[in-house]
Amino acid sequence: MESERRGADGAHFQLVLSVNGETVFAWVLMNPEVPTPDLTDRKVRLEGVYSPKVSPDGQLASLEIMVPSLAQVTLLGTLADDPGFVLPVSQINSLLRLPGDRLVQVAGSFIAREPGRYIRIRDGNGQIDLMTGQMRPIAPNDWIEAVGYPMTSGPNWQLNRALFRIRPPAVTAIVHPEQTPGTIGLAADVLKLSAEEAAQGRPVWLTGVVTWSHLASPFFFIHDSSGGVCIMRGNSDSLIRSPGRNVEVRGITAMGPFAPVVMSSKFERVSDAIIPVARQVSVEQALTGIEEAQWIEMRGYLRRTYREAGWNYLELATATSDFIAILPVTEDVSTMVGSVIRLHGVCTADGDAQRKLTGIKLWVPGINYVQIEEPAPTDPYSVPFRSLTSLGQFETVQAFNRRVRVAGVVLHHSPGHSIRLVEDGHSLLVLSREPGRLQPGDRIEAVGFLGRQGGRIILREAVYRQNGPGRQPVPNAFDPEEQPAAAQDGQLVSINGVLIVSSQVGGLVQLTVQTPRAIFEASLEPARRILPSWPRAAGCL
Repeated sequence: MESERRGADGAHFQLVLSVNGETVFAWVLMNPEVPTPDLTDRKVRLEGVYSPKVSPDGQLASLEIMVPSLAQVTLLGTLADDPGFVLPVSQINSLLRLPGDRLVQVAGSFIAREPGRYIRIRDGNGQIDLMTGQMRPIAPNDWIEAVGYPMTSGPNWQLNRALFRIRPPAVTAIVHPEQTPGTIGLAADVLKLSAEEAAQGRPVWLTGVVTWSHLASPFFFIHDSSGGVCIMRGNSDSLIRSPGRNVEVRGITAMGPFAPVVMSSKFERVSDAIIPVARQVSVEQALTGIEEAQWIEMRGYLRRTYREAGWNYLELATATSDFIAILPVTEDVSTMVGSVIRLHGVCTADGDAQRKLTGIKLWVPGINYVQIEEPAPTDPYSVPFRSLTSLGQFETVQAFNRRVRVAGVVLHHSPGHSIRLVEDGHSLLVLSREPGRLQPGDRIEAVGFLGRQGGRIILREAVYRQNGPGRQPVPNAFDPEEQPAAAQDGQLVSINGVLIVSSQVGGLVQLTVQTPRAIFEASLEPARRILPSWPRAAGCL
């Protein structure tokens, strides 16, 4: 099947063909006096020299055929004449029950593509990838008709050796005889609903793989070909299915604490299935809310574990933020505390009374879905040393979520919270929960995880030890009328001015100081009474 014609050099023109779902490139030597034919969506037979392209690793990179003339190109028919398109259109979610050697036709709206590999379509009840070599252009929301051989792998559905054509949509969805009009058949379409729409109780009929469930929980999660969704058991007396079971869920939509959910009236096992491959997701991406109810992979430093309301809670820290993972109380991971771990689970958002996102939870089915990436070291000070100068350079970017060791002179210390270090003119903010008190000028080593805060490199979850006293740091004079340079960030400076007012704010003393042509504010821990005549302030910028 010729799917696209492309211009080539002056002597050849190129045909892009789909052969049993694979892309094949044909180069036809042309007579300059013969017009170039338009073979788009035509079935052709070619005779030529097979010329495979092999990559350096020995794998087949592409298939090419060198055709000596247009006479070796025979027209066999058109895509419109293909007998497969005479078949009745099957509902995508019904393909699970069909044998893989039966030719079927499906239809749906175009969603996405990877040229030369697949085209993704939805029909309102299911989503499927058409495995085709056709390369013809497709516009957003084009209606696609396709024929091929169905195959399912867990929630993922494919149509192998597919051929497709673009047609105006005759219907917006193929409806099962038992479904009422407007029934939602995809998890992604449930999550698209607004709060008002979800609260209307729209009918739902889903088929998907259970990704998380527990007898003590009033809800479970399934994942279909479009994504995941939360299912509330409600008054249903159906048996809870463990992860890896393909279930059919009927119910209505409702609004959950953060996102739409399904209130089930009935759910039953269809078959065994494979849980989908978890996508690696960062905390920043999860905190957008777009991963709600999705089966994902996250990494972090396990700070501590605790039990609450019959569940094991895991506090994890990453380079930029924290999240909570939840396991059944029977799954004990306390020996992993201090390790960097990788978890697979279902992501959900915590929401406030206005359904605004406040945090992230990962529901993990069991300890088999938790893996240690870096065990807690016996001696944390045995990890590689990094100079403050090198932090943020290429070789240290790979150290995120890995322990690093740094050293420097203390400029400022807030016990149980943070330490400001400096070395060779470079400064670093170290976040540490250790309660001891350090003095400016002390030399320390600190071990923690590199992270970012407002664009700055920081050290998170750090422990430290004192290497002895150093020289008292000397502040640099700074004029508040000047624009601070990036090099001054975190440096110790001194500013002369007149104290206008002081107040207690959040456990700190807030100072407002006036210079001849500027007013600035400074914060310090309340160690002594501040007199209005105190003329000088010194601290980290």
